[in-house]
Amino acid sequence: MMRKTPVDEKKPDGNTDTAVGTSKKASAISSSSSEQPSSAGGKAGRQAEKVRKPRVTLAVVIIVLLVIGAGAALMWPRYSEQIAPFLPEGWLSDAGLKPEPSSTQPASETAPAEAVKVGGSSSPTSLPVSALNALTARLEGEIEARQALGETVEARLAEMQRALDSSRERLRQLSTTSREDWLLAEAEYLLRLANQRILTERQTANALSLMTSADEILRDINDPSLFAVRQSIADDITALRMSGTVDREGLFLRIGSLISSVDRLSVPAPRVEPKTAVDPIDNSDRTWLERLGDNARLAFEKIFSFVRIERRDLPLKPMLTESQEAVIRDSVRLLLEQARLALLREQQVVYQQSLDRAAALVKEHFMDDQVASVFIEELHELDTVSVRQSLPSLTGSIRALQDYIHLWHNRYEPEGQSRAAREPDSAEVVP
Repeated sequence: MMRKTPVDEKKPDGNTDTAVGTSKKASAISSSSSEQPSSAGGKAGRQAEKVRKPRVTLAVVIIVLLVIGAGAALMWPRYSEQIAPFLPEGWLSDAGLKPEPSSTQPASETAPAEAVKVGGSSSPTSLPVSALNALTARLEGEIEARQALGETVEARLAEMQRALDSSRERLRQLSTTSREDWLLAEAEYLLRLANQRILTERQTANALSLMTSADEILRDINDPSLFAVRQSIADDITALRMSGTVDREGLFLRIGSLISSVDRLSVPAPRVEPKTAVDPIDNSDRTWLERLGDNARLAFEKIFSFVRIERRDLPLKPMLTESQEAVIRDSVRLLLEQARLALLREQQVVYQQSLDRAAALVKEHFMDDQVASVFIEELHELDTVSVRQSLPSLTGSIRALQDYIHLWHNRYEPEGQSRAAREPDSAEVVP
């Protein structure tokens, strides 16, 4: 048996290493050979994906376009109906875009439209009566609505025209306003104010002052055409002065003083006859027969004193109690208050009747003393005063001045236009 040397022992190890290296190379070759097909397959997949992406995008675009076209086809009839009033007549039919009636419309709306087609197969006689009636009612309603709209528009136009004319007139007046215009307007205002004072205050003092001021303004204008106006004002001033004045404040205060003096009137007191004193008779130097006659006379006088006979031509009045006296005093006050109210209202008959009734009550129920006599005398003086004042109206002066102002404003216009514009003013009522 051969003995192994160390060298021999190492050889197998070398072979082993060689085998191992050979196997590693083989595995590397096999792995490289297997990797080569896989890399080739990856390149082909990437190229296929690049080709597939444009196709998908194109398909999506085509689908979107189809959806848009379908939506437009569905919405076009309704949209064309909305824009048809704004397009020239027959433009849609000439372009071949006239929409067909949609299936969603009611039969009552589509049937009349089909019936009025000239070239169609339908005729009005083929429509039901209800559809014809509905169409007729609809057309009549539209006609009435258009007529009402036309009337409204005409009324509005007329109103706007009147406002425009008024604005033009106002602008013309403002553009041609002069110092004389302002003076004339002031004079007219003073005359109107004087007329209002006469109607409300029923006094002539303030009205005369205002009319005098208006006449002075017209005098300062120094226009001969104002002669007629000033003449009318002078006539009204003379009429006011001739109407006189009524001192209503003074009369009112005098009646008030009488009202406060009612409590000073006194009622008559019951009359008590004083007892007559009998003088004692001295019988010292008289005979018994004389004394007997005196005693008989005194006895008869005593007896006849119990019976008294008085002759009266007027009936007897019972004495007033305190409540009756208060009622009579209140009645006198109320009559005087009624007289004051009639004074303010210029009611002459009521005024005189109230004063006469108050005087009669005082004479009948109160004593005829100094207070009662002065009271009754004052009532008689007030009764003779006239509380009604006939005041003239200033309408003539105001109308004359208004006519002159109108002629002054239209002095540059033709005579025909001026006369036509002045006719409505002549019927105007001056307040």
